[in-house]
Amino acid sequence: MSLNSHAANSFDPTIKSKRVLIVTINRNYPLVSSISNGMTIVADLTGAGYPFDVVNFEWFITMNFDDSDDHDVIFLNGHTSSVGVEKVASKCKEAIHSGRKIFINGQLPYSQYDENGKLINKISFSEELFDLKFCTSLGYGRATVPKPYEKDSHITRKGIIFKRINTFLFQNPPQIKIMLGRYIIGFLTPNGGAIDGSSDYFLNLLDYGKVTSYLRHGHPAIIGFANDRINAQPIVSIEVHCDTTHNINSINRLEEMANQFQIPLTNLLVWSRSTDESNRRWNEAGNNPLMLIGSHSRTHPKFWSKVENIYDETIGALNDQRKSIPKTGNYFNFSGQMNPSMTQINELFDSGTIFGAKGSEPRMLGLPFNTPLKQFKGRPVWYFFWKILNRIFPAKEIQLLPTCEQWFSALSKTGTTPFCLSQTLWMDLKAIRGNKNYCELIKKSFFDNIKYGLYSYGGIHDYTMDRQSKQYRSQGTLLKDQIVAAISFFASQNAIFIPTETLIKRLWDFINGWIDYKILPDNSLKVTVNRKSSLANQVKIQSRNQYKPIAKGDSIVGQTLVDQMLYVDLKPEIQSTFIVKFET
Repeated sequence: MSLNSHAANSFDPTIKSKRVLIVTINRNYPLVSSISNGMTIVADLTGAGYPFDVVNFEWFITMNFDDSDDHDVIFLNGHTSSVGVEKVASKCKEAIHSGRKIFINGQLPYSQYDENGKLINKISFSEELFDLKFCTSLGYGRATVPKPYEKDSHITRKGIIFKRINTFLFQNPPQIKIMLGRYIIGFLTPNGGAIDGSSDYFLNLLDYGKVTSYLRHGHPAIIGFANDRINAQPIVSIEVHCDTTHNINSINRLEEMANQFQIPLTNLLVWSRSTDESNRRWNEAGNNPLMLIGSHSRTHPKFWSKVENIYDETIGALNDQRKSIPKTGNYFNFSGQMNPSMTQINELFDSGTIFGAKGSEPRMLGLPFNTPLKQFKGRPVWYFFWKILNRIFPAKEIQLLPTCEQWFSALSKTGTTPFCLSQTLWMDLKAIRGNKNYCELIKKSFFDNIKYGLYSYGGIHDYTMDRQSKQYRSQGTLLKDQIVAAISFFASQNAIFIPTETLIKRLWDFINGWIDYKILPDNSLKVTVNRKSSLANQVKIQSRNQYKPIAKGDSIVGQTLVDQMLYVDLKPEIQSTFIVKFET
């Protein structure tokens, strides 16, 4: 039973796409309320270019792993909730018997709970799956992850202070182990693996794209779509939230900045707030190819009630705005408590509407000590300890999840509709409220996130650009001057400014396409890249220690090595094939 047909198969039925299955709890999408939710799995898989589906445990135990199902790697994330653990164990055995690879990820993923959260059953089915013994030990130290599988070194250095941890014992230890002191807290075998340290920290240690690559191909060579770069240069997309659309001074300054830096701006209007004069000015601005005028929610920011009529909230708002601003394009930004179904999302996209939504803050992972405050609720001593550490060791924030939580269930399973983008850059309002320098925050975000790609939603608000307004200051400096300085900084870093609309369209191929490769006798790779609309024409290939990848073939247009990653430009074609050799 496949969750959805892979759209890319429609243009070449001879190619069968492999998919990753993520089994989790809470309405089919990873939680975003804490770090221990597996959302890094999703980010890493999409970054590696692997198509994936997300189901809950109820759905998982009903699946038939036969030839009609193309999931070859399965991640069990979190515990089994109210689903019988024996059923989950039986389904895992069935999946392995049919040739699938199982990776068990999460804190205590062997427990069954009732609706009130009370433990009612517990087994360790990983013992039967991987021929091991499962025990609990008192652990201390920093986790050690094999270099080819680790994530960013700041994440890999996570430690633990005298805490009960789940460990694995083997008669014949696996080749790939994740260690804490003398204990094995995670491992990889040809059939799959597990990681379980009974702590939030350990869920962030592995790069799950590399784990998938290992399970699928036998080694962690990562080849993914290069959505973090264009021509090997960082991508920056600036979106403007126009909450006071009658402000002519702000409109003038935005257009002036767009022309000065040749930076495309996606302008989102609250359609009911414009005046006749500002409508005229927006129509004039719409003649500028750098200005994309879209629309915003009818209800935000006045009301935050749940939106039931998705069509009226989106296309209805666009059509109403066109009555006064004919230049309005088919771009919409969701806000408030909109929770469209997968069917509604696909219908909107099929109508020609390009849309996005701001990411949700809890998906930001702070490093090394910026642990979410709610984890210390009821622990005032820990809270003050955390505050001191956070001042001594300023946290790095990196993106994890590219969508709002309400969107994730539907977006992860659609084969046609692009994801919303991550928000890795600071918003101007946060700088004001925190009395911080916006430009300095942007610089920090840039260097912290450059390896992940820079995509921004809600980066600036229109009213902060009014040169006549004196109220929007931070640290004694006008925010508009700090914003201009930040844009100048991006330009100095050779960043490419790309319209948000274009960036979303690029993701269409990203979620429809897939990448596969074969290991040749000389240890080189034969790579096949498939994408339906031939828009995702760049891939990235990771180096192997001192060996650098070199791509060869008729599909290659150019290639650039950036640090340990090779960015390969491909011809605009539906399917590309090339060879990758690793040389000193």
